[in-house]
Amino acid sequence: MYDVPGHTLSEVATVVASMAEAGKAEWWPQFSFESHDGVVSSVIIAVPQRKTMPRWHGYHDASQPMRDEWDRFWRALDDHEQGHFDLVTSHLANVDQLLVGQPVGDAQRVFNDVVAGLDAASSAYDAQTSHGLTQGTTIDLDVETAQSQ
Repeated sequence: MYDVPGHTLSEVATVVASMAEAGKAEWWPQFSFESHDGVVSSVIIAVPQRKTMPRWHGYHDASQPMRDEWDRFWRALDDHEQGHFDLVTSHLANVDQLLVGQPVGDAQRVFNDVVAGLDAASSAYDAQTSHGLTQGTTIDLDVETAQSQ
């Protein structure tokens, strides 16, 4: 989590809009293997992951409609970032089986190719969703406007 300062949705939306990414999904795939006679015989895949999400510092002082809108935005952002992790799972789910039987000298290249495919799919997902904007990752300031009237 990282803190987002602001007393109003407008202030928070300004901070969020100034950032390269409001949320971030990161992963670091790695593998280890055992071999026999120069051929990969078993593989262990590890994929440490981290999701970084915003925390509105002034959330508890905001009105219920503003908190509700923040919660809606946050869930949409969380769903978008989870979409990246779903791609990680789908692309790396069977890579261990793909590596078993490969010559040891080819294992890293095969793994790198799979990871490159994952990275391309993640980039395509961001392009398709406009980095989550089509999934509702914008803060609706009409809630704040309606409240002030």
